[in-house]
Amino acid sequence: MSYKNMVAQPVVSISEVFKHFRDYICARNGSYDYSTTGIGWTLIDSSYATDEDTPVSGDYFVVYSSGESGTEQMYYKIVMNGTAYISVYGYLYWDNVVHTGTQEYGVANSWGILITCNSLYIYGDLDNITSILDNTGLGSSTAAMYFGKYQSPLDGPPQTISGSLTAGTDVPIVVADSSAPLLEAGRYAFIYDNSNVERILIKTNNGTTTITADLANSYAAGATLRSLVPYQAPGDYSDFLDTTATDTRELITLTGNKNSGDAKIQVGNIPNANYVGPGIQTHYLSSPLILVNSSAGHNAVFIYPHILSAITVTGISYLDVLDDLVSGNAYRRLLASDRQIFIKEV
Repeated sequence: MSYKNMVAQPVVSISEVFKHFRDYICARNGSYDYSTTGIGWTLIDSSYATDEDTPVSGDYFVVYSSGESGTEQMYYKIVMNGTAYISVYGYLYWDNVVHTGTQEYGVANSWGILITCNSLYIYGDLDNITSILDNTGLGSSTAAMYFGKYQSPLDGPPQTISGSLTAGTDVPIVVADSSAPLLEAGRYAFIYDNSNVERILIKTNNGTTTITADLANSYAAGATLRSLVPYQAPGDYSDFLDTTATDTRELITLTGNKNSGDAKIQVGNIPNANYVGPGIQTHYLSSPLILVNSSAGHNAVFIYPHILSAITVTGISYLDVLDDLVSGNAYRRLLASDRQIFIKEV
């Protein structure tokens, strides 16, 4: 596990946030030296009107990660947007020669300074990045942001498709092992390469190496077959005040919609999806959840991307963080409003 965190880094402008965020998640010695303390995503592209130490509106950098497993393909473009916002967009693939991406997802103005910027919090690993921008002091006003891979029991291991595929009906798709339960005939699955992504209905499965499905797109050899595509980018941070808003955007949802997302759930209304084992209740979610204390505006906004457990407590500060909560670093604890969240490393 490559988990690292930055807690309460002082910042006074969106420019400082942009530079700290870039150098920390990429573990680099840039404007700031996080070469030994940062997370370790790969900086694959960037554009600056002046230079990386003097970012202005329109400047951007692009990061890539193959995840903790080494089998993912996650590309995110982080853009300086005016003097008050940072926009984060996800891509199925980014070409750093022509400086463009495919299958964009995300929302402009996804992360911003509301009043006065005080400090920056970053928590992440090679699967996902979560960050909180504290604008006017603890308990006053925050903006939260998340991107990367969410953890789900519905996500079977990605499998590489051996040959190229041509769009059509009843197309044979050959992989190393088609016997996985999530690849049964009658189930939906997903195919993607560097250009296209789609949800397919598995029509037949010979139980060893081959399934058949109808394809809307053609795919290059080496494309990926998996039971879901667990990649997300942030939605509009201002939507946190709206209980019907969609606060994340997925590359493609479980229902096959591109650049779409799941509605948030407010503090005190956490669903119990599946209870696993005795003792503390573990919730398996197909997407991250955003906690919002709507009575306090942007207060207590948090996003958790891992398998989790939650219990109600009182008298805690939502930006408190305790690491090494359980022997062996199995859990880390994040406190959000009156909700104590245990995030299990998976």
